[in-house]
Amino acid sequence: MRQLKKPGFQYIDCAEITLPGIRKIVLLGDPGCTRFSDDSQKILGQILDQEADLFFMLGDLVFSDSEEEFRDLIAFCNPRVQAPIFAARGNHDLSHFSDFFGLKSYALVLER
Repeated sequence: MRQLKKPGFQYIDCAEITLPGIRKIVLLGDPGCTRFSDDSQKILGQILDQEADLFFMLGDLVFSDSEEEFRDLIAFCNPRVQAPIFAARGNHDLSHFSDFFGLKSYALVLER
């Protein structure tokens, strides 16, 4: 079990991650389903402006599963948050998810 807590997207290389002191989680899904247009960037930016202990993105992080889209998403999100971002893989993310985010299956253990 590993403790991990740094701002921005997490690269997961351990099946179980302990996160003490998490009280507020912002959960969002499918940020890549509308491509990375100006409108979707504006909305995602507003979500990432929320005060949170942890962000969790539920799949379909990118539209076409290209490495460039993953890089653009990470470059957009990481400087905007002061909390870790964890991700789950969606069907749009099949080829390159592990390259950028590590394990496809892992557990987050939240402790107070």
